[in-house]
Amino acid sequence: AYTGGASHAVDRDPPLAPSGLDLAAGSDSGISSTDNVTNDTTPAFTGSAEANSTVTLTSSIDGALGTTTADGVGNWSFTTPLLTSNSAHNITAAATDVAGNTGAASTALALTLDTQIPTITSSAPAVGAAADASVIFNLAFSESVNSLTTEDFALASTGTASGTISSVSASSGTGVAVTVNGISGTGSLKVGHTASDIVDDAGNALGAYSAGTAHSVDTDAPTISGVSFDQTSVTQANQSAISLTLASAEAGTSANYTITGSSGTPVIGSIAVASASQQIVNIDVSGLGDGTLTVSLTLTDTAGNISSPAVTDTISKDAVIPAVNVVNVNDSHYGVGSAIDITLTLTEDVTVSGTLSTLSLDIDGVARQAVFVSATSGVLTYRYTVQAGDNTGAS
Repeated sequence: AYTGGASHAVDRDPPLAPSGLDLAAGSDSGISSTDNVTNDTTPAFTGSAEANSTVTLTSSIDGALGTTTADGVGNWSFTTPLLTSNSAHNITAAATDVAGNTGAASTALALTLDTQIPTITSSAPAVGAAADASVIFNLAFSESVNSLTTEDFALASTGTASGTISSVSASSGTGVAVTVNGISGTGSLKVGHTASDIVDDAGNALGAYSAGTAHSVDTDAPTISGVSFDQTSVTQANQSAISLTLASAEAGTSANYTITGSSGTPVIGSIAVASASQQIVNIDVSGLGDGTLTVSLTLTDTAGNISSPAVTDTISKDAVIPAVNVVNVNDSHYGVGSAIDITLTLTEDVTVSGTLSTLSLDIDGVARQAVFVSATSGVLTYRYTVQAGDNTGAS
């Protein structure tokens, strides 16, 4: 028998598939270091395989990437050459032992390589009036982004328009509602983006944006310096067609006025203002009582802003014709040359200009004239001097 001689080592068993294949934390960019979403185009991978084996990494997109050697306890790492960007790679590893046996490939690691810069695709205000002090802008992104805050967005304005970005509706997502408060002035506002810490899942920073739809702003009240009655007073003759004139009024607005008096239903009207000195004609105030009439007027612009305070003016109305309530003559016997005082008590006080006012008398069928003496507190006094023949018969 013979048992000596040289021995021949035999190794025909393939190594086990590598395990623990993972994207190295330093290569896993973006909001998570464990999600295997990255913008690193030459990422590093780690894993475990048979000690001292040769590990070959393969991409489903780029094919064989290269090899590395596991250390004495089987740990290995590998940095890839440039991978195809914006693709979903399935990365596998296979080990070849020192005897040249190659084992099965590992379970594939799904790698998302994203180098595409996210963008704002639209920015537009929701429905709102130009005079609103607050408006919401709806922004849409080309992909989901993260780390959204009010500091990330900027207002672009024209004219005197201004406002403050006060809130965003979400901290991440494919869209966000941005609220702008404290809006004032006249012009326009847009919400845009210059630079910030907004990133997509892979860590690509959001691009600059200055386009979008503007929100028209008009919060300034229209201007007017005054309103005045065109007549010196309102009388029986003109009360159905008086007029007003505006001073330094803002054209393109509407004037809204109310005229009130001591009694009667207020007169309300509106007119389009075509010029700074717009006149409002044919105003009927016959339904208002005598006394002081007051007009109060404001302007409203197309955005709904109302001038404040209202401009006002006053005018005196005296349209009721005074009537005689009482006629008084002292009952007596008068001779030629005697003076007879006749008093007329009126429904209101009047002013008699000059001394030419006369009172017609009928004395026994003969027309006579009494002359004016005085007017006091609505009582007029006239005097007649008896003439020859006036004292014959009844009077």
